[in-house]
Amino acid sequence: MIWEGRWVSNLTGGKIQSAKPTNCEIIKVKQLIKGQQWDPGIINRLFSEEESVATQSIPLSLYDGRDRIRWNLTRSGIYSVKTGYSLLKEMTKNHRPSKFDQNGQSTEPSKEMIWKRLWGLNLKHRIKHFIWKYLNQTLPTNETIATRIGKGCNVCRRCGEEVETIEHLFFFCRNVQDSWKLFPIQWDGCLEHQWNFGRWWGKLQEAAHRNQGSDHIALTANFLWHLWKSRNEVCFNSKVQESHLIVTRAQQEWLEYEEIGKEERSQISDSSPTSLTSDRLPTVEVPGAMCVATCGAVDRTRKKAGMGIVVRDNSRKLTATKAIPLTFSGDRILTEALAIRIGLLFAMEQ
Repeated sequence: MIWEGRWVSNLTGGKIQSAKPTNCEIIKVKQLIKGQQWDPGIINRLFSEEESVATQSIPLSLYDGRDRIRWNLTRSGIYSVKTGYSLLKEMTKNHRPSKFDQNGQSTEPSKEMIWKRLWGLNLKHRIKHFIWKYLNQTLPTNETIATRIGKGCNVCRRCGEEVETIEHLFFFCRNVQDSWKLFPIQWDGCLEHQWNFGRWWGKLQEAAHRNQGSDHIALTANFLWHLWKSRNEVCFNSKVQESHLIVTRAQQEWLEYEEIGKEERSQISDSSPTSLTSDRLPTVEVPGAMCVATCGAVDRTRKKAGMGIVVRDNSRKLTATKAIPLTFSGDRILTEALAIRIGLLFAMEQ
């Protein structure tokens, strides 16, 4: 049927949008064909210019045959699961309902905000990368491996009952659920989103605004990391870890990293370049002499080190400055000594 069917693939929606003339006797597509060719007279009279061009660009078969359904997202016209999934994913993204507050502002964090908060968490880089892979559906679960390369069993090795999807691995496996019961932070408000980890993690971000919310999110990320490690122990070493040990190790690792972070922040603060300000420099009375101030800083978290140099003449007038990145050694005293040596050599060149 001309006006009811989706038969013009080059048009949006595949349907003819021009109004059907009153008492029009031409209702079927075959009536637009004359002598195995499109009839331009009828087509131009009934359709808009765009519809006319799109219709006449459709190749006609030399042989009679039944109409067949065509899938427009593949060149062959044959449906594939891959293109169907891509279309559904795009439709879900475009029509996903958003939650709004009383001022009309969306309460759901954007992807950009989720990434920003993830990289800003006080976590080891490998755990951040693990969560990143988790959110991008690239974590090598049994289901992912079996689907992508067609090898291996897709069933969960821990329970042996269900396909090991990401959501099953971290939420629905009965062995994992035992660990969640012992975990000190319960995300009851996120339970309805466990069927999709991306939405669950997005819901989790709402806690960032509450007291110690970022710490709770970071600890949860550590817990997920240890669930993954325990899963790998089962898959590769056939070792089953007790639920309480998984929780305990996750807490211990996070607390240790927190303590190290506090110490490093304290050391960086102690070695901040406040000593380079002019009001802290002594006045030099010797003619032609210079005053050199140096400062070395170490950041163990990012494994970086650097130094700053300020050179002034005997009247405290600024002569030269320089900032230099240094090879990371982890030793703050050694870095300070190296900064003094390089600072003196730099002053001699002035």
